[in-house]
Amino acid sequence: MIGYAFPDSKIKEILYKNSEVIFIDEKGFWGFNIESETRVLLTTLNNLDDLHLFDSTKAKKYLEWYMPLWTRWVPHADQYENKKEESLIKIYNIFSMLNCLNIDGVIFNTSVVHHLDSSFLSIACHLKKIDQIYLYAQTINGRLLPILQSSDIQSRQRLNLEVSNYSFEKELKEFLKNKEDLVPRFEIEENSPFKKKNIYIEYFFKKFFKNWNKNYLIALLFLIRRKIYSLIVRTKTRNLQINYLTSKNLESYSTLEDFRQINIHRLFLRNLSSKIISKNEIKNLKSQNKPFLLIAAHYQPEATSFPEGDKYHNHVNIAMLLREKKYKSPILYKEHPHIYTYLSKYVGLTKVGISRSVNYLKILNDLGCKFLPTTFDLSLKNDNDWYVPVTITGTIALERSLAGLHTIYTGNPWYKGLPGTIYIDDIETLDQIPPKWYKKDYNIKKEAMIFMNEILNHKTFSNVSGIASGQPEISKNNIEDFKKGISKTIEWFKSN
Repeated sequence: MIGYAFPDSKIKEILYKNSEVIFIDEKGFWGFNIESETRVLLTTLNNLDDLHLFDSTKAKKYLEWYMPLWTRWVPHADQYENKKEESLIKIYNIFSMLNCLNIDGVIFNTSVVHHLDSSFLSIACHLKKIDQIYLYAQTINGRLLPILQSSDIQSRQRLNLEVSNYSFEKELKEFLKNKEDLVPRFEIEENSPFKKKNIYIEYFFKKFFKNWNKNYLIALLFLIRRKIYSLIVRTKTRNLQINYLTSKNLESYSTLEDFRQINIHRLFLRNLSSKIISKNEIKNLKSQNKPFLLIAAHYQPEATSFPEGDKYHNHVNIAMLLREKKYKSPILYKEHPHIYTYLSKYVGLTKVGISRSVNYLKILNDLGCKFLPTTFDLSLKNDNDWYVPVTITGTIALERSLAGLHTIYTGNPWYKGLPGTIYIDDIETLDQIPPKWYKKDYNIKKEAMIFMNEILNHKTFSNVSGIASGQPEISKNNIEDFKKGISKTIEWFKSN
């Protein structure tokens, strides 16, 4: 049997009558009843029969690795030890269901684990030695690239399975041309395939509330409105839905805690503005005729920094690591342009206050960081022979490789192995920056293009669910393309 985790309505429709697929969602495990031709919620196991197969020590170790997710979703840190113990029981229950139903593999309808329920399911799969496949929305055009995870995050690798006839040759050339002709990066992001378009809301906010998502007062009003709404809904709904895949004691953040977070965010932004260096200072750095390392900071919290960042998902940790490797010059640090947003149309509160603070800036400052403007242009058309970027898993590495430039990465990106990228642990010392790291190399450009074609051509299928983009691709051709791709993925599980 194959599990399919968190299918949306379109996926359920496509795979509804496949009796070899068990749907796994917040209500539990859904099997297909051949006689009635309907999906039924399978009985939850509440026994200890499989405990002899369950390693609770490893389970707790795996659970603790996911703690950065808890800071995003779970309040009351002082109660984490109690919450962890109760969560272990829930992970065991999931483990027991996987064992009882003879599930041999699970397909996750997401690029990577980034919520508690998916982390609990992933841990149970890890303990049961069940392969996991994640449908990764790669950043060229958002098509899904199956990623195999056999154990922890470090085991992730591209499945390398031919699932379609789709070729990327033309799109990769256009992708590079767009980056080389570029307006600043943050403007491109606004027009990327990952921008959800809700025309009416967008028009209203742009017309009447310019920069509404960067307005502290509007963020406060949003929290007040959300609190009032939750009180009304609670009075109308007596039986609130409990997520089967997580323990009952994992509450959401309170309104007061969210108020505190956006205030930390506000103070961080004010302090950041006072630390940004001037154009003259940038000009002075450029004139020194030596390369600098530049941390291209991720927008956080987000899955591309954790869990994809693995052990180096924190920028302070990365700055310390650069110093440990004997890098002595100033570290250039550039914040993501969207760091100014308190609110997002997709998730509501951005929760940047979890990842940023005044003290965060002080630590980076003490480590010798110089703060560039968030609008500083890292595009390929600009002067880029005086710095080498350091990213966790950012698309900047892909862009630069295709242009023949080098980039240091610290996490587990989907493009791992790309010519021109250098993994931080493979660097012995940064006492001297090799000249080839900051000079364009035609061979890197050529090899990177070949590499990307090899890992993408015929290896992706349509993003029917709109994973990472919020834009489902539900045309007739896209649905047929998805059906073909997901069928071949399921067949891979069965044959392996």
